[in-house]
Amino acid sequence: MLADPKLEIVLIALPNHLHMEYSIEAMKKGKHVFCEKPVALNLKELKKMYMASEKYNKFLFIHQNRRFDNDFLTIKSILLNTEFNIRQLDSFVVGGRGIPDGWRRERKFGGGMLYDWGVHLLDQINCIIEETNENIKSLYCKFSHTQAFDVDDGVKIILTSSTGKIFNINIDTNTFIDTPRWIAYDENSTTIIKNWDLAGYIATRLNTDFDNSSNILGNGFSKTMTKLSDRSIKHSPLPDNVCGDEMAFYKNICECINGTSTPLVTKQQSIEIMKLIDACFLSDKLDKIIKF
Repeated sequence: MLADPKLEIVLIALPNHLHMEYSIEAMKKGKHVFCEKPVALNLKELKKMYMASEKYNKFLFIHQNRRFDNDFLTIKSILLNTEFNIRQLDSFVVGGRGIPDGWRRERKFGGGMLYDWGVHLLDQINCIIEETNENIKSLYCKFSHTQAFDVDDGVKIILTSSTGKIFNINIDTNTFIDTPRWIAYDENSTTIIKNWDLAGYIATRLNTDFDNSSNILGNGFSKTMTKLSDRSIKHSPLPDNVCGDEMAFYKNICECINGTSTPLVTKQQSIEIMKLIDACFLSDKLDKIIKF
C-alpha cells in the first residue's frame, strides 16, 4: 500500500503503541500521516515522529477533533467573555460500561482512559489556557483501577494556571448516574452544561437575599450552605450562536496538503499535551503535585 504513488496520506488507527512505528514508516515512504490520538505514548516518541516529519517533509496530523465539539466551544466562549471571571472549571466524561475489551485493557499496548479520553480533555483545557494567555503551573493526577486491570479505568486531574484558575478533569468508566459535562464557577455566577446536547443554563446572583425558610438542610441548620431564594438568582440560557464545524479538522488536512493552510493542531500544542500526559503518569506514580 505504501508503495502506491497515488496515495498521498495514510490514516494510522492502530493500537496506541504502534502509532510511532507506522507513522514514521509511512512518512519515510513519502506519505503524509493522519494519526489517531494519542499520537504517541510519551514525549520521546512524539519528538521522533516530528523529526521524521521534518526529515521527509511530510505532514503529521493529529486527531484532536474534540476541540471542535459544540459543548466545548460553548463553555470556552463563556470563559473568554469579559463579563465572567471564571475561577474554576470542571470537566466530566463518565460512563458505566467499563473499558472496552481487547488491547485497551493492557498497558503495554497503550490502553487506559488517560490515553483514551484524557488526551482529548487535556487538549480542550490547553486550548483555553492558550487563548487566555496563561500557562499551566502545576498538575496532580490520580488513576483508579476499579476493575483491577493494569491500566486506569478512571482519571482525576487537577490543573492550576498561572493566575490561580483551577481546572478539574474527571473521567470514569464505572459511574452509574448522570453527571454534568461542564460546570464553570465565577464569583457571581455558575454555568452548567448538562450533556453533549447543550442542555444547561447560567445562574447569576442578583443579591444575597436569603430565604430563611430554606435554612434547614439535610445536615441541620447551616446558613453557609443555604440555597439562595429564586428572587436572588437569574437563570440565563447558554449562548446559542456557538456552532462548531465538525468537518473543520478534515478540511484543514486537505488545505494543508494543497499548500493553502497550516495544521490546526500545531507541533507546540501536541508537545504541550504530551508533556501533560507524561506528568500525569509521574504524578500518579509518586502521588505528588508536578510543577512546571
